[in-house]
Order: sequence, then structure tokens, then C-alpha cells
Amino acid sequence: MEVCVKSIGPNRDMANRPYAEKRLALKKSKLRLTCELAEENEEWTPERLLEHQRKLAKLATGFWRIAQLS
Repeated sequence: MEVCVKSIGPNRDMANRPYAEKRLALKKSKLRLTCELAEENEEWTPERLLEHQRKLAKLATGFWRIAQLS
């Protein structure tokens, strides 16, 4: 599962590498959200993934008004 925006080449190259290696590359990103992801997450766990998903969902609903589905 992808957690941030990276160009296709670097993303493919990092696909199966440990998060510690990916984190170094993510910190160099020009995208603020990607840098924040690396800075805020020393480890990448299911809990951190869920927290990141919630953060992105909150940002998305701030940009795009989406009616709540029930």
C-alpha cells in the first residue's frame, strides 16, 4: 500500500525495502505531506497507517465537500 506521493521510478525502486530505508528517501521529498510522514513516523505500523489515513481523510474533506455516506 502506498502511503505518499512519489514519482513512479523511485516508488517502484523502494517498494519492498524496509521502512527505515524508505524513510530516508521520503524525507527528501519536495511534497510537504510526504516529508511530514517521514518526520512524524520513526516506525510504520498498522496504527500509524490508520492515523495517517485519518489525517488524509480530514484534509480531503477540507478541500472537497463530500456528503457523508451512511
